[in-house]
Amino acid sequence: LLTPFLSPPEIYQFIAEVGPFDFLGALDFSRGVNSDNVALVLIAILLYGLVRGRMLNLADNLFPILLAVGGVLLIARGARFMWEGLLLATPLFAVVVRRDSARIDLKRFAGLLLVLLALARAYFLANAPLIHAYPLAEDTLPRGTTDFIENLNIEGDYLLPAGYAGYVEWRLPDARVHMDLQMPPFDSFDYFESFSAQHSRAGFLHLVEKYKPGLIAVTRSNSNFAHFTSDQSYVPVVYDQLLVLYVDQSAYPDIASRYELIHLDPFNPDSIQSGSQQQVILELEKMLSVTANLPDVRLTLIGYLIAAQQFEAALPHLTILSKWQPENQSLLFFKADIARKQGNYEKAISNYTRLFELTDEPHRIGPLLGESYFRSEDYVNAYKTFAASINPYRDVQNNLLHYYFYAFSAYRTGDIQQARKLIRIMEALYQGGNEPLIQEVRALKEIIGD
Repeated sequence: LLTPFLSPPEIYQFIAEVGPFDFLGALDFSRGVNSDNVALVLIAILLYGLVRGRMLNLADNLFPILLAVGGVLLIARGARFMWEGLLLATPLFAVVVRRDSARIDLKRFAGLLLVLLALARAYFLANAPLIHAYPLAEDTLPRGTTDFIENLNIEGDYLLPAGYAGYVEWRLPDARVHMDLQMPPFDSFDYFESFSAQHSRAGFLHLVEKYKPGLIAVTRSNSNFAHFTSDQSYVPVVYDQLLVLYVDQSAYPDIASRYELIHLDPFNPDSIQSGSQQQVILELEKMLSVTANLPDVRLTLIGYLIAAQQFEAALPHLTILSKWQPENQSLLFFKADIARKQGNYEKAISNYTRLFELTDEPHRIGPLLGESYFRSEDYVNAYKTFAASINPYRDVQNNLLHYYFYAFSAYRTGDIQQARKLIRIMEALYQGGNEPLIQEVRALKEIIGD
């Protein structure tokens, strides 16, 4: 309980949950009942108990009143300590309820609290995919990079974002993590050094000169970090859904020479820094040879295998990821893409249909679903799908092949006017090349006439 009072006063500037409790926000019930709303009700009861404390026998109830005062002080130190503060106030709740039991319907009071807690749980479950779910969701933890360190028995000083340090300390008890968010023993300057080393070159050079950590991990969104290390001995060796891990070549020459990511950009894995697709595929397979717990790496590998027309090599990885997250949109897209390119239109339609229901980009998925219907000669569903996903008047893709499928499907389903409009648009957009396609367009125009 001393920790909140020993922490630096500016701690709320870098740990948001230690900021003041948002009383006004907790008054908002418009989106349902959440834990803050429940806490506000309990705080109101606590304050009522403190006011009523003047009417209580102080000698008999000094201990619960002092505990409640301590709870109020904890809550005043930050929202993070809200529940600890309310726990300290529990004895006072009992005193107030016992004293006023003649005027309080205890069953109704208990029922009210249970309903509030049930509503708060329902709110949490409804919004779980939208909020940071740690520690309930494994994809909010840097499991892959931690497995990599553990499986290769890498030891040494490890600098990573402080918010993930507690998990790494639990998984790697022998690791010397640079700092976590325990304050004390750490202070605000320690946090400054850690944060600035990951987000500015000056901060990085300062920390490396002072501590020389053997391992450094930064968030995947922090692509500028690659420029900080361009003339240093740190190289990237693995990434997971959260972090990119760098090792010091001078401290771990064997690890660096075997696993350095030369051709793949770990901050933007869809782009090739140098070399060929096959060299990128080899780097991705090396990471997976150390730990299979890298779903983002596996997804990226599937994409490159498909691009290289290595469909059979991609299928085992699709099977593995299907057990991990069967309705992952990238996974559904890859499954549909392979099926479409292999001519298995029934399977492609099944996966594209589910993806079309989930995606917020129907203009990207719809034409591929429409193409699958078209190639299976289901012109009615092809026409419906193209009509729902292609607006030629605002389309920036201008895919003439899909426009032709759309026009032909419109013709086969009896919408001659739409087919004529699409032919006119295709003729305006055609700039040469793909002669077989434009011949098909002209043949369709002859059939339906002007």
